[in-house]
Amino acid sequence: MEDTFQISDPAQDPATGDYLTFTIDDNGQKVAGRVSNTVIAELKKGRAMEDVAAFKEGREAIRAAAYRKRRVNPGLDLIVVSTYDM
Repeated sequence: MEDTFQISDPAQDPATGDYLTFTIDDNGQKVAGRVSNTVIAELKKGRAMEDVAAFKEGREAIRAAAYRKRRVNPGLDLIVVSTYDM
């Protein structure tokens, strides 16, 4: 994975709460990203912690999954990371 592929800190969608959103920076191109609450729950491993903290702890795994998905689907305007991508 290139160093030019990065993801931002997450933000929770206040309307649904079903996912966290983040921004992908792929060599200067910005793309929207989402990670499902199921992924966040798996990252928590049964521990009581905030969703954002779980995202930050699992950031590299989320980044790697987003990277793989982006390389397979470079034209998508939104990359959604689900449990199948982890």
